[in-house]
Amino acid sequence: MIDTKKSDDRIPDEILSSQKKWLKKCNGYFGLLTSHTASILIYLISIALACIFVSIILVTTTNTTGYNKDNLKRSVNESNCTCNCWDGFYRGKYARKSKGTEYKYVYFNYKQETLFIFITSLFYVDLLVNLIKKTLKHIINAFVSGTWSLRWSVLAVLAVNVYSNFWYGWNLVNFINDQDKRFIYEMSVLIIIELVLNFFYFKSLDRLSLKKSNYKPITMSSIAPIFWLNALNFGLRLPHRLHEKFFLELYTNFNKINVDEFLFFIKEVFGFLFVYFALKKTNRPSFPVVSKGDMKGKGGLVYFGLWFFISSAFYGIRYLIIQRHKI
Repeated sequence: MIDTKKSDDRIPDEILSSQKKWLKKCNGYFGLLTSHTASILIYLISIALACIFVSIILVTTTNTTGYNKDNLKRSVNESNCTCNCWDGFYRGKYARKSKGTEYKYVYFNYKQETLFIFITSLFYVDLLVNLIKKTLKHIINAFVSGTWSLRWSVLAVLAVNVYSNFWYGWNLVNFINDQDKRFIYEMSVLIIIELVLNFFYFKSLDRLSLKKSNYKPITMSSIAPIFWLNALNFGLRLPHRLHEKFFLELYTNFNKINVDEFLFFIKEVFGFLFVYFALKKTNRPSFPVVSKGDMKGKGGLVYFGLWFFISSAFYGIRYLIIQRHKI
């Protein structure tokens, strides 16, 4: 039952006064709304830029890898189109046809794989949005405070890695969509390697803390995994590069080089350069020369040893997967 009796209970004055102080500090409700304007704009701009970047990557990769001639010959009549492979369940009570045609810009069937594709797509786009948001916040902070708090060199390295991340993610989506399970498990291991690698790049982006402007050095806990995971990627792609004579074409016939492979190679070179310059800026002895009394240096060796073991485990898992699903 609802109590309709009048009550003499009042909100305590101390609560009202604290609310008034809070609103006064925010310059009223309008000030409270405008205080979040910057965050809202950053979020909207980040989403827009993420969509633009993804579109550019999809268009450029399609152009660089070439078109299927049979697909190009197949014309689509939008006004009178039927699709026998589409279940149309997501239409609910509405008919498959709309305005006399079954043509849709996006088709999807009610399957578990469809849900996984949606989750994977949202995951990668959200990662990109967060990277753009962080970059924009640092840029705004630079204009406000006059101090650059972002490591631009690390951002350049991370920008190349964004391509490789989306390349692996897009290929995984295509393998699932094509019902081709031959490379799904191997691709999943490579995706985990790329995500872990990019996490440490992302962690190293901040030169200064945005809140307290404290200097944030790049430590051995980030240098070691970046070195070994890049070395693992280089080793995994080396047999393919040797078979395709990649390095010979890189030197003699650059115009005909595989663009995807070239970007992956640049990514690995940038990663090794990151490790080299990061090690130069640390206050520790040059690896692997470590004095007996230098505990920090020994800590560096521990990180390098740990990530050598983890990288070897990734290689072993991938090898076992390939052997198990060998055609």
